[in-house]
Amino acid sequence: MRVLLAVLIVSLAGALLSGCGMGEAKGEAELVAQAYFGCIQKTDFDGAMELFSTKFFQATPREDWRAMQEKIGEKLGKLQSYNLVRWNVFKGKKSGLSGTIVELGYEATYEKYPAQVLMVVYKPVGGEEFEIISMNINSQGLLLE
Repeated sequence: MRVLLAVLIVSLAGALLSGCGMGEAKGEAELVAQAYFGCIQKTDFDGAMELFSTKFFQATPREDWRAMQEKIGEKLGKLQSYNLVRWNVFKGKKSGLSGTIVELGYEATYEKYPAQVLMVVYKPVGGEEFEIISMNINSQGLLLE
């Protein structure tokens, strides 16, 4: 009986999320993340940078972020795999932004060290595509190498 209740609750939650467009937003945001990780696996840092918003580069200059991506690759090794472990969708106004904000948390496996990657993607009201506005990569390898 408890299992049936749990299945019903999960099904209802899924229906509510997709009914509000939350599931669709998550799916669109994941496509951006997959494109980013695909570029990183091929060491195509310039291609990866095309997925970032101009808002991101207002806080972190483009040249600095490009250099950081190379250093991350040197310290952690080549990206082997990544797995989405958590996500949140916000619609409305948050942190001075108006639109849809999706936070994606990944566990990533690199050649030398594992990492946790938190990516925030944003689509403004009336916008057509999500772009990365924030990225945080956390790994012991960044401090040890």
